[in-house]
Amino acid sequence: MSEKNNLSAIEKVKQASDGLRGTINEGLLDEVTGAISEDDQALLKFHGMYQQDDRDRREERAEKKLERLYSFMIRLRLPGGFLTPEQWIATHHIAR
Repeated sequence: MSEKNNLSAIEKVKQASDGLRGTINEGLLDEVTGAISEDDQALLKFHGMYQQDDRDRREERAEKKLERLYSFMIRLRLPGGFLTPEQWIATHHIAR
C-alpha cells in the first residue's frame, strides 16, 4: 500500500491545499453567512483561527429558515501580553 493511501483525512486536505491556502479566500467572500467549507475550516486551525456560529442567534435564524451566522476568532501569540502601537493598528485593520 502506498504512503499516500495511509494519510489521514486532514493530511489529505493539507496536501491538496496549495500551501495551506485551500479555498479560504473564496469562502470568505460569502457575505450572507461568512461560512467556509469543512476542508477550509480544518486549514484555519493551522493559521490560528477558527469559525463559530452565533449561538445567541442560532434559534432565531433556524425559525426563519436562515443559515447560521458565522464569525471568526484569531489567536495571537503575544510575548508578555503586550502589543506595540503598530501591531495594535495592524490587528485592528485585520479585524475591520
